[in-house]
Amino acid sequence: MDYTTRFNPSEDALLYWLRERVDRSMLEEIAMADYSYNYELHLSALLKVHQGEALPVPIPWEPREVLELTRWSEPDDLYIEKYKVSKSFNKGSKGIPGHLIRAFACTLLLRAVVEPENRNSFDGENSTIVQLVSSAIHLGQDAATATVRFLAWCVEQVPHHYETERPFYVMGILLLEVFLAQGKKKKNSKKKKNAKDTKSESLLLLCDWVMDEEAKVRNNDNVPSSDWLLGLTFFDIKHDTWKLLTRQLLIEPIVPHSKKTVEILELIGLSLLES
Repeated sequence: MDYTTRFNPSEDALLYWLRERVDRSMLEEIAMADYSYNYELHLSALLKVHQGEALPVPIPWEPREVLELTRWSEPDDLYIEKYKVSKSFNKGSKGIPGHLIRAFACTLLLRAVVEPENRNSFDGENSTIVQLVSSAIHLGQDAATATVRFLAWCVEQVPHHYETERPFYVMGILLLEVFLAQGKKKKNSKKKKNAKDTKSESLLLLCDWVMDEEAKVRNNDNVPSSDWLLGLTFFDIKHDTWKLLTRQLLIEPIVPHSKKTVEILELIGLSLLES
């Protein structure tokens, strides 16, 4: 089954949305991420992309280094208290500006990742994906919708022979679609309860897609561990963020789903949380 077409894949929708909201001061913040080293070169590269130029292939050090550093920013300080991280380590913008900055950086990184000439330059995309998903949720329904379309496009570009990260793209889509479904159910709460829930059907198909992609990689004897999904990769720096979003959206949803949908979402959620 061709799952991706259901989500109207788009290479550009998310970047267009972000360009309208990311201003020069935000680009300057990204350019300074490496202690302002080569600031002017990084800023020049970022301005070109912001103005509509494509990233060079292969991606050069400027702006790759500051994009990767910005990816680790935490606009809501989720980890400072838990991991006793010094606040001086996380000086970036907070709230909506911080999430716009991080989403912009993650979007450019993932666009670069899927280019064949860049494949050996990146690893651990699951961290970039979940940082983008988290920021998209903070930025709201329009950002989440554009991110779903972008991640669906990314899946189409990731070759099957390099499939370790593919399930994480799909899991990101699932989390975003659940978030979007919650918003739509709030708006439509006055409609007849027996109305056909097409969104639940879509979520069930998406659950099948996630499990299919995970199983394909699981059949590879080289996976690091037996843990569901998270055990497919050695790159675990943002696994706690995957667990946090999974708990919030699949296990403790604000708006209830149909009984069957709840059962499948809980199965996936608990499988990930128990890893």
